[in-house]
Amino acid sequence: MKYYLPAGNLRASFIDVRDIAAVAVKALTEDRNDNRHNEKIYTITGPGVLSYYQTAEELSKTTGKKTNYVSVSEEEFRQEFSGIGDWWINVIMEMYEFYRGGTQEQISSAIEAVTGKEPRTFAQFANDYADAFR
Repeated sequence: MKYYLPAGNLRASFIDVRDIAAVAVKALTEDRNDNRHNEKIYTITGPGVLSYYQTAEELSKTTGKKTNYVSVSEEEFRQEFSGIGDWWINVIMEMYEFYRGGTQEQISSAIEAVTGKEPRTFAQFANDYADAFR
């Protein structure tokens, strides 16, 4: 398996969607009388920072199937994925440009503070969904 992204050596704090959901559930359903979540903004991150190359290594290890991340140029990405439309490609390119500023390398304790549980690691995510990547 290979995945192609215009991310270069970008490193990011990958967040498991289940952790995002857990924070949302707490923020939206906990007792509203204590105002714990009123006017709060939570910076939700994963527990560590990985490169896309490292995520490919983890997927390879977990699935037993070789996975490669292939860094491509913006032009290559636009050509390869032209079928999804220019608007969507522009959104993706802007997202990665924003990420190159280091914003995705932040680590916060928000998930644990809100849910009482540590955020899932990428390795846990890969293990839980290994069959989907095989």
